[in-house]
Amino acid sequence: MQDIKEFQVFIASPSDVEEEKKIVRKVCENLNKDPLVRGKRIQLEHKGWEDLAPSAGRPQDTINSLQEKCDIFVCILHRKYGTGTMEEFWNAYESWKNFKKPGILFYFKKAEISSLSDLEDPQLKKVFELKDKIQKDELLLYGNFTTPEDFETILSDHFKKLISDLLSKPAEEPEKLVKKSGARIPEKYRAWLNDTTSCMDIDCIRQDSRVINVSLPEIFQPLFSQDPDKEPEKRKKKDPSARLDIAEAPVPIEALAGKGKTLLVIGTAGSGKTTLARHMARTIVNNTSPYFEKDLLPVLIFFKDLKFYPYQGKTPCAEAANDILGRYCSKYLSGFLDLETILLFCEKGKCVFFLDGLDEAEQELRDFAAVSFADFRVSCDPVKLVLLGRPHGAEGKVGERFGTRVGRVLDLTHEQVEAFIGNWFSHVYSEGSVSGETLAGSMKGDIRAREDIDELKKNPLLLTAMCILYHDLKELPNQRADLYNRYVERLFSKFGDERIKVTNFMMNLAHSMFEAGERGIDEADAVKTLKNHYKIEDMDKTHEDLFKRIEPATGLLKFESGRYKFIHLTFQEFLTARYLVDHTEDSPFDIISPHIEHKRYEEVVKLFIGFLSIRNSGGANKITRQILEENPGEPKVDNYILAAEALLDIHKDNRQEKVVDLAKDRMQALIRKGEAPNILLRAGEAMGRLGFAAGLEEFVAIPGGTYDLDGLGKKKIQAFEISRFPVTNLWYAQFIKDGGYETEAFWSGEGRKWLGQNKVSEPGSWRERRFNCPTSPVVGVSWFEAEAFCRWLETKNGDGFSCHLPTEEEWQATAAGKEKREYPWGDGIDPQKCNYDETKLGKPSPVGIFSGGKTPEGVHDLGGNVWEWTRSGYHQKKTYEDFPYDPEMDELLRKKDFAQYSNKLLEKDRIVPALRGGSFSIGSGNCRCTFRSDSVPDERDLNIGFRCARIKL
Repeated sequence: MQDIKEFQVFIASPSDVEEEKKIVRKVCENLNKDPLVRGKRIQLEHKGWEDLAPSAGRPQDTINSLQEKCDIFVCILHRKYGTGTMEEFWNAYESWKNFKKPGILFYFKKAEISSLSDLEDPQLKKVFELKDKIQKDELLLYGNFTTPEDFETILSDHFKKLISDLLSKPAEEPEKLVKKSGARIPEKYRAWLNDTTSCMDIDCIRQDSRVINVSLPEIFQPLFSQDPDKEPEKRKKKDPSARLDIAEAPVPIEALAGKGKTLLVIGTAGSGKTTLARHMARTIVNNTSPYFEKDLLPVLIFFKDLKFYPYQGKTPCAEAANDILGRYCSKYLSGFLDLETILLFCEKGKCVFFLDGLDEAEQELRDFAAVSFADFRVSCDPVKLVLLGRPHGAEGKVGERFGTRVGRVLDLTHEQVEAFIGNWFSHVYSEGSVSGETLAGSMKGDIRAREDIDELKKNPLLLTAMCILYHDLKELPNQRADLYNRYVERLFSKFGDERIKVTNFMMNLAHSMFEAGERGIDEADAVKTLKNHYKIEDMDKTHEDLFKRIEPATGLLKFESGRYKFIHLTFQEFLTARYLVDHTEDSPFDIISPHIEHKRYEEVVKLFIGFLSIRNSGGANKITRQILEENPGEPKVDNYILAAEALLDIHKDNRQEKVVDLAKDRMQALIRKGEAPNILLRAGEAMGRLGFAAGLEEFVAIPGGTYDLDGLGKKKIQAFEISRFPVTNLWYAQFIKDGGYETEAFWSGEGRKWLGQNKVSEPGSWRERRFNCPTSPVVGVSWFEAEAFCRWLETKNGDGFSCHLPTEEEWQATAAGKEKREYPWGDGIDPQKCNYDETKLGKPSPVGIFSGGKTPEGVHDLGGNVWEWTRSGYHQKKTYEDFPYDPEMDELLRKKDFAQYSNKLLEKDRIVPALRGGSFSIGSGNCRCTFRSDSVPDERDLNIGFRCARIKL
């Protein structure tokens, strides 16, 4: 008589599907009674973790041993992911892929989504991700169900099919399959690595005390470095942390890691090194990396986790690395990856090791591990080895063994910053969310408009903190001091109950360094400061240990040339200013007045006044007034500028009107006196940002008659008026507010084509602080936009004038006059006359600040500052009401193909507008009244603006 064959059925599930587990047992019992099943001499034996007796050791290991013997594996998920359940599943899945045993049945109970918090439940998200994977793979029998009755029906049918398959296709012998398959990445390791690298490694992302999981694949931005393989031969091998002046275009660090055998990645705190390592490991294990070959085994090791290793007294060598790997697997990768698998991949040269956090281990351990892994890599060439850490982690043996190929992490580019913001808000608010897109757009605009936050977006950690701040506030605080304060508070919030102590320590550290005139401090001195402000409760810990924990976590310090420094001086200045405010007992002026005369304290004074205004706006205004009232007979130029700029660090609603008026008066006096160009720039910008607007829209009458215009000939010109200044940002803002971009009547025929193609609603530079001072010329505007402004102005004023862009004849008649001046003001040019390259301002200046550079009629800024559009054809030297829009030229500009663009621009039959006046970025010759240039009408260069002309109808 034929023996009965027992099929072991293992049931794996979290605690939220208890009823369904009972149904599995019930179905097994019913099938055992089914005549068709009994006729095949089959008996189903069902077991789960509940059937195990207690034993010594790790409980999950005991459960796994039971699962390993099963013939059929049944897994059920609802809302809980269940770490143990998943370990059991991945063990079974790996066995099935290798040996076609056990047969696997997988079921998902429908999870109702009733709120946004459900979508953000990390357990439920993992369930959905696994469900998608299993459905896409189409390798396993799986089912979805809603009711217990549905589940029982589906399960019974699947059991019958699986039993039939198991009887007709017996599993192969494991030994044969191992030989046939070679090195395989364990599925449980792949799943574990995907799970542990699924979210960004962020210590503190909270909203209303609720954790927000930020997906690494969706947020990740590539990091770039100069290409070390193209560095000059003079490269300093012994000092890999030294920056080199390399002209080569940056390349993705992933590409460098993929094409070389070793790579040492160096970056400051928060530069994204760990995120990069996790991203590379994740893409490699999933065979989705475009930079690494397929079927590699990534092994991710953190130096902070090697402290357990007893390296003392041992000789660093390949065998030592082998020992480290074995112990590391046992301690941190048990159940997922073992040394035997790693060595099998190494034998085939199919392994990539990522050793992250070089700076997080003592130098002796770091040196030991670096030498050992260097030797280990050579012994199993071409295995790859990527080490990552901060600059001081690359010293010693690390630099000696790996310093010939170094990738230094570069700051994020403007494009990367905007991409990161878009991805961040898209993910946090779910893909396609209007709220997410709106917030991302607003934040991008805000950061373009703020030069004072450049240092808050240079690396992923700092940018992430700013995204969190924007996520919470829905805007960036207008006050610089308020922004930095909230920002620092956000960074330090990760310390929980220790936050206040850490904040006090960092303020004292910043202040003591600043008082001493130091940008860096020795560790011993930093620890001494820490001892004064931080009492340790745990007797087993030292202040040295505490400092090493705090220092990297703040994100504000870096270790360079043997000393700790703030990553940027602004953070040190703000924390110094806050320290001074916190230690003000009586008169704030008495605290800050000793520092007003010292140039080094300029930013500290402004941040002090700004931070004080948050708590005491009256006191902040009083300090500013006191500075402005000092020695009116003998003005202290630097002090007046300092006070006016400090007012900008006070929220506009908290500025006292009398103090603002006093500041504007002082700035006007400096401009009238004709101070140095850099002082004129600061005075003009302070006035503009404090609300000065007098006379910016005035026109000046230019007499008609015959003008002998060099280069254009004798021209009879009708009397006209021209705007005293180029059109300012403040004036152009009215055009935008009045619907200038939406009103078709303001646009020429070609202008409508251009607008329809480009879909813009503001100048290209509109939100960049460098270009958006209210009283500076508007730039980044095409000819079409300038012409539309003139049509709008004519409609708006309705005063009997016809408004237009000036012709070349009108412009040159205004600039040179009938006396044919060389420059608008007369003969000769120097940096006190106008804003050109030798003035060295590097950007457009507020209109009218060069009082010596106006024409006798009082027209300002015709020479230098910004090029000005005209309505004359450059090649034809005649007037046009419109200029043809050429999308091909537009595309060449977009691609920055300037060679082909310039060649086409020279074509004599091409109709393009002439430009006049020169600009801040070009030489003195271009500022002459007769100099002509040209550009396509769709050009939106940051050194091109315009002014209006008008004729009485």
